[in-house]
Amino acid sequence: MRLDQALFLSTLQLVVPEIDHPDRIKAFGSGFMLSHKGRLFFVTADHVVHLDDRDAGHRTGRDYQPQIITNSPSPKELTSIVLPLGGFYSLTGYMFDDNTLNNPQELVRMLNYITSKSVDIDDETIPLDIRIPDMPEPTFCKIKDSLQCSLLSNQVEDADGNVLIPQGTPKIILDSNSVTKFKTDDIYYVAGTVLNNIVNGISLDRRNAYHGEMAFQGFDSEKNAILKTPENPNIDHWSGLSGAPVLNQDGLLAGVLLRGPKSESYAIACPIETVIRFIDQVLKIEVINGMGNRL
Repeated sequence: MRLDQALFLSTLQLVVPEIDHPDRIKAFGSGFMLSHKGRLFFVTADHVVHLDDRDAGHRTGRDYQPQIITNSPSPKELTSIVLPLGGFYSLTGYMFDDNTLNNPQELVRMLNYITSKSVDIDDETIPLDIRIPDMPEPTFCKIKDSLQCSLLSNQVEDADGNVLIPQGTPKIILDSNSVTKFKTDDIYYVAGTVLNNIVNGISLDRRNAYHGEMAFQGFDSEKNAILKTPENPNIDHWSGLSGAPVLNQDGLLAGVLLRGPKSESYAIACPIETVIRFIDQVLKIEVINGMGNRL
């Protein structure tokens, strides 16, 4: 399979309805299916699922329910081509200072604040690192049951107008055994649909976008990969790609796209090894809780 075909077939498009008005679309995004240790997970960017948390600076408890666009041939697109997803993990990290760690009573007090979700960002009796937690940008959910419908591709054409992927081609699942680390001597690629727009409330207008020749520049302060894109990127052609898989020139999964270029020609991606580490932590906790055989 060609690399561009693998990119489009592995990327799934999402619509994100408003919580209080599910008939209204709040956002679009992307994601992908990942097979890991015999289980199936859906991976995307955290800000696609927890839209309010990024503005608030803390977990608000409001989880949006993204829906996969399945590209069903039914003419009633928006009522039949979406597959709801739920149960996304709110990954949150807290830093404890030495005073808290060395004081059992203080540590218990902080843990009670966290577990009760009653941390107030303006409460100066609580350490700043507790009030402003780390919220990793990848997120995922487990696919517990078989999918209710097939995940299919929209038609994709190459730059010359030739059909690269016919309408209705089955999407593909990526595997944690076919991954790689970000390296300076590799080239990285991402693809999906952009400029998504609902037309007359019943149909989806979109364009296919293919971004290649991205070079790894190093890691930022949050240990996410910085990818140099070609100069003067069309920013609109990245809209809706948050959560898409990032593959290298050999078709190996390197990470999940967090955001495309803005004022500068750089994209940001979370290494897939980070995502897998989070997934493994969740699996270990569930095994400890006696749930390992019921995933």
